Amino acid sequence: MFGRKLSRPLGWIGLGGRQLGRTLLIGTGYGLACWLTVSLLQRLFNLGNGGTVSVLREGGVGTSVSATVTLLASVALIAPVCEELYFRAGIFRPLRDGFSKGAAVGSTRVRVSTLLAFLLSGVAFVSVHGGGAADIFLLFVLAAFFTLAYLTTSSLTGAVAAHAVNNIISLYGALAVMGNLQWWVWVVPAAGGIIAIAVSVALGGVFDKADNDASIAATHGTSS
Repeated sequence: MFGRKLSRPLGWIGLGGRQLGRTLLIGTGYGLACWLTVSLLQRLFNLGNGGTVSVLREGGVGTSVSATVTLLASVALIAPVCEELYFRAGIFRPLRDGFSKGAAVGSTRVRVSTLLAFLLSGVAFVSVHGGGAADIFLLFVLAAFFTLAYLTTSSLTGAVAAHAVNNIISLYGALAVMGNLQWWVWVVPAAGGIIAIAVSVALGGVFDKADNDASIAATHGTSS
């Protein structure tokens, strides 16, 4: 049995090749839309967008291999996986399911429960990152896009893809401003994003299946 699982890993975790491609495409789309929206808001309201450059410079990016890899990998790999696992799969989903337990699919109660779960998980997301009023506003925008990616794809992988794409584009923009960096520095964010998505696919096999099973159980419960 274990051998059969290894021979068809995507099927085992509930993501066939076509479904995985769709999930990644949607997640990437949300990530691009997120980055564009945040960039536009920063320009329109003069919210400032030099924070990433400052963080990279203060973190020693470009000055040493260890500092560069550690910081870039943290933003492109660790943050997307850990934060989506915690905030979307760990906080948003249980709250949404708990608030809407027993409600009919598509009902007003489900919609209100989803909104309330987003607000509460968004507050948690913002509180971890901190910052001023402008930062809080932009963080809620980020949380909204990542949550939409999670809801649209019903997959942790979709949310991680959106998060990783947003972070990677932001990193490349900051690296371009810094300039005079060795070639390998530019490889780290993309490599981190690829690994993040691969990890999310594996983790999604556990969390997405649990989510789908819970949804099916809730549906049967309301129809009986």
